[in-house]
Amino acid sequence: MLFCGEAVTLVRHNKGKMGDAFTCIPVAGASWFAVAAVKPQQGGVGQAGGAWARIPEGSLPGGVQPQPGDYLVRGTAAAVGGLSDLWGREFFKIVSVRDNRRGRLRHWAVRGA
Repeated sequence: MLFCGEAVTLVRHNKGKMGDAFTCIPVAGASWFAVAAVKPQQGGVGQAGGAWARIPEGSLPGGVQPQPGDYLVRGTAAAVGGLSDLWGREFFKIVSVRDNRRGRLRHWAVRGA
């Protein structure tokens, strides 16, 4: 797929009776575009931004699909014990997923905020 040379990790947060668990799903051959901006907030300005990724159809294990609420991490994350393990990395919570698995460039279009 065009411009898909990035490694990303899809991190799924599973809340269970025994506590939180995180599943890391590494993806090779994805695209990544992120933008950082500032937004006004009470007492000054804060950070705003988002990320967009294209994940080729064959890059995820069978049956796995990105979902709103998952986290998208730039690079490879082998294991995550909690969200604090992601600080210092470029990551976003997925807010929308579009299924583009038809046509010539079959992929998932994912947007994080």
